This record gives sequence, C-alpha cells and structure tokens, in this order.
Amino acid sequence: MRYLVLFAAVLAAAAGYSIYWFVLADRFNAAIAHWIAERQAEGLVVSDAGLTASGFPGLLTVNIAKPSIAGTGKFTWAWHGAELKLHLQPWDLSHLIFDAGRSNDLTWIEHGAERQVHLTTGRALASAILSGGQVERLDVDVRDLVSTGTPGQEIAAARAQVHERANHGEDRTRPPNSYEVALQADGLVLPKDVAGPLGPAVQTLGVDAILTEPLPRGFDQLAAWRDDGGVVTLNSLNVAWGPLDAHGSGTITLDKEMRPLGAFAAEIRGFAGVIDALVKAGQLRAGNARTAKIALGLLSSKDDKGNRVLNAPITAQDGRLFVGPIALLRLLPLPVPQASASAAAPASPPSPAPPVSPAPVSPPSPAAPPASGSKATPPPASGQNPAPAPPAPPR
Repeated sequence: MRYLVLFAAVLAAAAGYSIYWFVLADRFNAAIAHWIAERQAEGLVVSDAGLTASGFPGLLTVNIAKPSIAGTGKFTWAWHGAELKLHLQPWDLSHLIFDAGRSNDLTWIEHGAERQVHLTTGRALASAILSGGQVERLDVDVRDLVSTGTPGQEIAAARAQVHERANHGEDRTRPPNSYEVALQADGLVLPKDVAGPLGPAVQTLGVDAILTEPLPRGFDQLAAWRDDGGVVTLNSLNVAWGPLDAHGSGTITLDKEMRPLGAFAAEIRGFAGVIDALVKAGQLRAGNARTAKIALGLLSSKDDKGNRVLNAPITAQDGRLFVGPIALLRLLPLPVPQASASAAAPASPPSPAPPVSPAPVSPPSPAAPPASGSKATPPPASGQNPAPAPPAPPR
C-alpha cells in the first residue's frame, strides 16, 4: 500500500510538471507574439517562417525559422538570420538564452546607397537576466566572427564579448540610472580602410565604460545625445595593437562632425615601434622620428622587466588620435543620420596624415567628464580577466 501511494505521488508530480511545461511553452510563444506586435506598433517590420517548441521535459527551446527585423525612416536597416533559438529554463524564468546561429545578414542605407554585411560565427550566444520586466544583465559571447561585405571593410575576431549590467539604484557604488558596459575583443582584424599605420591586426581590445541616462535609443539620436552633453566615462581601456601596449582611462564623446572626441591618461609601452610604423606609413619624417624617440625616451622610465614605459596623454581631437604630441591616425565620422554636412559626405579611405613635428605641443583638451561620474566596480569582463561565456544550453 505504501508503495502504491508513493507511485501515485510520483505519477501526479510528473503529470503536474508535464502540464506546467506545456502551459509554459504556450505562454512563451504568446509572449514572443506579443513582443513582435509591440515592435510592429513602433514601426518596425518583424517576420519569421514559423515557431516550434521542443525540449520536453528539460530546457524549453523555441526555434524561430528565418527571423528578420527591419527599421525604416531616418535610418533604414534590417537584420536577417537563418534561425534564432530562444532557451528558457522552466525552473528559472528570469534567465533567457539566445542562440543566433552561424549565419546573419545586416543591411542599411548609407549616403543613399545600400550596404550589406554577411556575418558568420562559430558560435553566437547571449544570456539575459530579467528583473521586473527589464533586462538587468546582458552577456554576449561570439566566437570566430567573420564579416564580409563591401571590399576593404571586412572585419573578423577570434572572440568578441559584451557584458552589460544596469543600475537603477541597487548598487550604491555606481551612478543611479546608469549602465556599465564591458567590451572585450581578442584576435581582432580591422578593415583595411581604417586600420591605420599599426596594421589591421589588434591582439586585444578591452573597454570598461559607464553610461548614464538619458541614453540614445537609436543611431539617429546620437547627435542629440552629444548636444545634450552626453559623455561616456571609460574606467579602463586596454589595447595591444602591433607594437603598442597601452592601458588608460578617460572620457569620450562625439564632435560636431560625429568623430570621436576624448581625453585619456595612459601608460604606454612600445612607443618606439609606433614611431617606426608612422615613418613606414609616411606620417612622420625619419629625422623627426629620431628626435621623437629621444624626447619620449627621456620622458619614459623602465618597468621591472626593463621595458620603457611612457605615461602620456592620449587625445582624440579634430579627427586625429594623438599620443602625446604625435598624431597617430585619422578618425572617421560615424555613418549616422543627423550628422553635419561634412560628416554626411561620402566616406572615402583615410589619406595619410601629413608629417608632423615631434615638438611637445599638446592638442586642445576636450570637455572634462561630468562631476557626477564615479568609478564603478568593474563587471566580470575586463582586459585582464574576461568573464566566462554565457552558459550553453544543456543538451
């Protein structure tokens, strides 16, 4: 009799869980349909080739075949994917996992012409933690990224990560209504059109930044964000690019031509190799390069490994990136709407900067960071300690 009661209890629990799982699948599908309806009401065009649910009795997976979403108006763009999988854990409804598949296409209109980029990945996962209907934390991990499209504008990365967490007053160590964003790229290959004298291969690029409300909700709002005093506070910036090994912090915004404008305090290694690269690219005369090496060498000191270390300001000003007094490369305007007339002109490959003198004349300093910006505890991703990848869906 005792075993019959136990068997009946187990059977009832299994039946109850089965009902719960399938009801949850129906509600998940309904939530996706509701989200699509809301986006369409906002003017976006959302479509797919059908939804199917699977995974019983474990992870609930909704497979969306041939998903696409497009925006029209001032900034026309579209994303098309081969498939998109959404994974939901029945025992933790606050954790949502996205699998974007290995093939995605992006298109947009730039200066009246359609641009198209085809993205292939070895893996593209995103993990979202929800709280009160809002995304509290977002982690994106992409492996073996290859972008093809317009010749000369290809980009690739062995691994790219984005980590974002919101603070609506829960964390007193960070500004309220702010977002901390960390980006980490390893094995990055830049487009040849924008690579500059250091070459297209960037070994490591890491950024840890604080953004405060109000944030731009689209590319077409970047100019208004800039005009309202929008500034990004960089807690840390780590770059290993050719001979350059730099670590720093500072602030960045956009100038009237929609080009990066910022000031940083940095610790730089490999500056002699950077100067050699500038000479090779025709951006610095050989005689001036020798003088620059001597001057910067006198300003530098040796670290515990015997390498020369230069503590120098880095500035992005007037469309140039300066390391101390030396113009390293040109900075192109962002191809976004509502830029100035010169920024709206058709983009062309950057021409070599004219040779510059190593005289220690610093470029003008951009605006200082807002007084309200405070240093925050870095999120799990950083240049030295990338966060682990979002959890892969159980098989």
